[in-house]
Amino acid sequence: MITIYQEVCKRLEQIDFEALWPQFHSYPFALYTKKEAVMNGVYFSTPASFYGNTAILWNGQRTAIWNIELDPPKSLDHLTADLVHEMFHAFQTERGEQRFPNDLTLFAATQTAESLSWKIWERNLLADGAPLPQFCAARLERRNNPLTREEELVETAEGIAQFVELRALGQLSDSLLLDSLERCRMHLRDASRAVDVRRCGYDSGMYMLWRAVESGMNIYHLSLIHISEPTRPRLIS
Repeated sequence: MITIYQEVCKRLEQIDFEALWPQFHSYPFALYTKKEAVMNGVYFSTPASFYGNTAILWNGQRTAIWNIELDPPKSLDHLTADLVHEMFHAFQTERGEQRFPNDLTLFAATQTAESLSWKIWERNLLADGAPLPQFCAARLERRNNPLTREEELVETAEGIAQFVELRALGQLSDSLLLDSLERCRMHLRDASRAVDVRRCGYDSGMYMLWRAVESGMNIYHLSLIHISEPTRPRLIS
């Protein structure tokens, strides 16, 4: 596991974080299994607070963690990009991001046949390259559903992180980026994925941003990247 950790470190050194998102930067990370973890080249017993793949506050530092036992990496480039995704969640928290979904609301919600049909249609519009105004018009047809607001929060919190993840992957491998973009389009066209009210927002949120950048829109909104220096949380070393 320490060899994997060292290889990821080498790849992270190649990443231009500022090019991924203004003011974004690298964060500490740890790889772990059920029994042991590695960070900064040192092995230690896996803490109870290490759960899933996410960003946590650990030992006073916002830290990205990845369980390589439960989620073995497809490749070292993919693992590096995955960790950049989790680091971006640390960045969001540090910057005071508040636009996170309520998972209990998402999981308790019931989708109607009509709203699900609209969602499937809009996801296909997005995947097939329809003009963004056409996609937005389709989205407006179901904005009166409270569930849509929660899904849009997933698209914001997770979609941006996945957008950054793919841009990081693109800095490491053009071919892997193209494969990931095609997989995203396949997911958007897969009607069965629209049923998962949380996971479906990763792809739609990411691809909305990708399409917006391709169309020349400025997506780097102030609500995430501009917080006055006196109110920025400080990392404790």
